[in-house]
Amino acid sequence: MSDNDNLDLVDVDGDIEESGSGKKRKLGFFPALLKWIAIGLAILIVIVTVSLITVKIATKNTTVATAVPVSPEYKSKREVLSWYDGIDTIRVNSSDKPSCTIVADVIFGYTENDKAVSAEITSRSYEISDWLRVYFRKKTKADLEPQNENMIKMEIQNGINDDILYKAKIKDVVFKQLDIIEQ
Repeated sequence: MSDNDNLDLVDVDGDIEESGSGKKRKLGFFPALLKWIAIGLAILIVIVTVSLITVKIATKNTTVATAVPVSPEYKSKREVLSWYDGIDTIRVNSSDKPSCTIVADVIFGYTENDKAVSAEITSRSYEISDWLRVYFRKKTKADLEPQNENMIKMEIQNGINDDILYKAKIKDVVFKQLDIIEQ
């Protein structure tokens, strides 16, 4: 190759030097901008990586879950219900040997002012009484201990909703009376 060949060489600074003439010409602002953007991104990646590693090391032995106290103003309020107390008191013998007498007076809660639920419970009150009689007859004295009361209420609520009521559902069960009389 000869020295007179016109070759364009790119300089690191973005300048072009033409061979033989000794003149430099600027390519412009764009390559310099790309260079600074690349440097900025590299610095950002290094900072994020170091930060994540530091946080991971710092929180290695700490517990994440913390209990947040709930003030009374933010506790959910119980729904106001209408109550049906038209079921007669149930009086049966338990399945124990020797048996005990179980006396239960059950009241059902349903959505306030819901006439459909009230009408269905009223129309099926004999079925509900019979279901409760059979339910309490299967129980023993130990089954009806005070610590089991919530479980008993849930069993009654689910049983009546699933077995007897079709369109309506009761939402709560309370006992006006639940006595066990030993003989």
